[in-house]
Amino acid sequence: MFKLAIVMSIALFGIVIGDSHLSGECSAGDRKIVQDQWSELWHDTDSSVIKAAFARAILMKVVEIHPETRSLFAQVDIDNPTGGKFTAHSLRILTAMDLIVNLLGNQEALDAALAHLSMQHQLRKNIKTEYFKTFGDVYINAATKLLDEFNVLAWKSCVKEVTVGFTQFLP
Repeated sequence: MFKLAIVMSIALFGIVIGDSHLSGECSAGDRKIVQDQWSELWHDTDSSVIKAAFARAILMKVVEIHPETRSLFAQVDIDNPTGGKFTAHSLRILTAMDLIVNLLGNQEALDAALAHLSMQHQLRKNIKTEYFKTFGDVYINAATKLLDEFNVLAWKSCVKEVTVGFTQFLP
């Protein structure tokens, strides 16, 4: 009976550990912190004007760091960053981030969403993993200025792991 209990414990431990792709770096505690801070950041911000300005600033910073990405945004009129096309694209990105953050507690749905987003971006030419890493770094840097108690370590852990899923089909 004791041997059976040990075998069952080991099997259960393996299932729990193996069940989550984010368990390596983005712990359950990190996920909760990220979700709580995301909610804190946006809970009073119903204005799409504020969200759009924030999202546009993030994208423009990524383009500043990687000037070669400017051409990737040509179809969304990056030359007119406050215009409708670029603003709409910026808000789509923020909406995708919202989806990802809200799915941190649902691994199966998160994996599906990340795979879908990765495949969408794989279809576009010249999109590289490093651009998404930069996007995460820029976002974290900006958010540290917006929240007094921003938990950089939790965000870095989760952004790193999410980036792996998001870029799984990219060069």
